[in-house]
Amino acid sequence: MADNVITAKYIIKEIAQQSGVYATFMPKPLFGVNGSGMHVHQSLFNADKNAFFDPKDKYHLSAIAKGFIAGQLTHAREKFVL
Repeated sequence: MADNVITAKYIIKEIAQQSGVYATFMPKPLFGVNGSGMHVHQSLFNADKNAFFDPKDKYHLSAIAKGFIAGQLTHAREKFVL
């Protein structure tokens, strides 16, 4: 699993660099504050617009966001293989 995490971090950083942005995996800054652990945040933009946001939805999630979440839940148990 550790190898998969390092591989994922490398791929994320490389793709970010190719896209002109920077990916970082900073450690938790404050001891004793909830929220420790490695977190990966994902977002999707269409030009300057957040593709996951829909102000009319009860939870402010677009159909794209709901499909994205459904896809992640469907494939969550699959093994990460390169």
